[in-house]
Amino acid sequence: MAILSQVFNPNDIEEEVLPPSGNYLVEVTKSTIKKTKAGTGQYISLTMKVIDGDHEGFTLFDNINFDNPNPKAVAIAQRTLQQICVATGLEELEDTAEIHGIPMTVQCNLKPESGGWPAKLEVKKYMNADVYED
Repeated sequence: MAILSQVFNPNDIEEEVLPPSGNYLVEVTKSTIKKTKAGTGQYISLTMKVIDGDHEGFTLFDNINFDNPNPKAVAIAQRTLQQICVATGLEELEDTAEIHGIPMTVQCNLKPESGGWPAKLEVKKYMNADVYED
């Protein structure tokens, strides 16, 4: 048993309001390579922070399925990595840490709640930071 230092009341917590669809200026703050649930491939898990505008500080996530038995998933991942390299000014990428801390613009769509999954902001495109307009 663990006694909390204060009483927690879940009714005191405000529901998170997601930002709307649009372009956001972000920086990658964390990247890891993880195995797929099926164990048949790997993906890059990116954590990004919005660094400007009304939603500064909001955290975004994206998974890039770069090693997968499905060739369509790999093609999508390669295009996504290409967009990230262009957006960050990298001619090649060997370590995902190379993209950390470099501002870039992401185009996001708000995906509504569906099938028991909560609504979320999905990254659809990576672009150069110069594209961002507040």
